[in-house]
Amino acid sequence: MKKIVILLLILFLTGCSKYVTCTINLDSDTLGYKLDAKYKIYYKGKRVTQIVKEENYIAHTKTTYKYIKESKELEYSMLSSAYGGYDYKMDTTNTGIKLKATINTNDLDVKKMVKDKVIDKYYTSGNEILLSGLKKHYESMSAICK
Repeated sequence: MKKIVILLLILFLTGCSKYVTCTINLDSDTLGYKLDAKYKIYYKGKRVTQIVKEENYIAHTKTTYKYIKESKELEYSMLSSAYGGYDYKMDTTNTGIKLKATINTNDLDVKKMVKDKVIDKYYTSGNEILLSGLKKHYESMSAICK
């Protein structure tokens, strides 16, 4: 009985949302790191409701490690304070950085993101992010979306 209640609660909270998964696997000596990333884009109709990002970086040098760590901390801190909707956690090892971020698009100020050119206006409609636009965004970064 308890399992049924939990399942119904999950279905209610997610609203039976569907999702698309985009992945990036990059190993670049030129950039100095390896990146394995997975982006789950939850949506209802054409509208994105939530994005769950998992990025795993392995730096080839200490300088690259420091740069990735500092830039990601700054990026997510600024996005969260400027636009809302971001919840993130970063775990680090000597050479690796694991970043997990959940973005609730209902809490984002999408219009301000467009105004500040953080996201392309053609990827949005009103204060909503469109699934087709976000897929194009990730695919422009060499992601494969399914």
